[in-house]
Amino acid sequence: MRILVAALGLLVSACHCQSGGALGAGPPQPDTVRGLVVVAGANPGVVLLRVTGGAELILLQGPADASVRALESLEIFAAGKLRRGPQGRTLAGVREFGVLADSGRPVRDGRLAKTGDIFTIVGSNGKATAVSQPPADLQRHVGERVWLAGVPDAPPTTFGVIPDVPAPAGPANACGPSKIERGGGRG
Repeated sequence: MRILVAALGLLVSACHCQSGGALGAGPPQPDTVRGLVVVAGANPGVVLLRVTGGAELILLQGPADASVRALESLEIFAAGKLRRGPQGRTLAGVREFGVLADSGRPVRDGRLAKTGDIFTIVGSNGKATAVSQPPADLQRHVGERVWLAGVPDAPPTTFGVIPDVPAPAGPANACGPSKIERGGGRG
């Protein structure tokens, strides 16, 4: 019986995921920055965020680089780990971001869905809002993450497609996020 209890104890401790902090504390909260996407330099260039309400430029680095690069001139939020270096601040490890505004106009960011003849945009919170009279160009992007400017009861004034963030490389890990957890509107 003692051998069985000892073996069970080893099995449980081998499957325990490290939280990186005190018990019950959970993972540290990411730093979040809001600003205008600026791409600078030669192809492909670096992705910067001009902080809302200021002139500071923060370098963005992480798996979301290519996705955020496609959002040049839009206002977004990005989450990662803020670090200070000799040439300014960097937001590292950026995987999560969302589009907030286009030329000062608020936008909706989420997955475009279609049920029958009804189009909706489903945000990262799971809330769906109607997309009235979507243009044919937008209708071709059902299932993709998009941003839309305009009010829900009128056709979108502008829209764009948000490229998905690449899946993390490496072997599957019971302690890491599953594909189900990575789904939704913040792809």
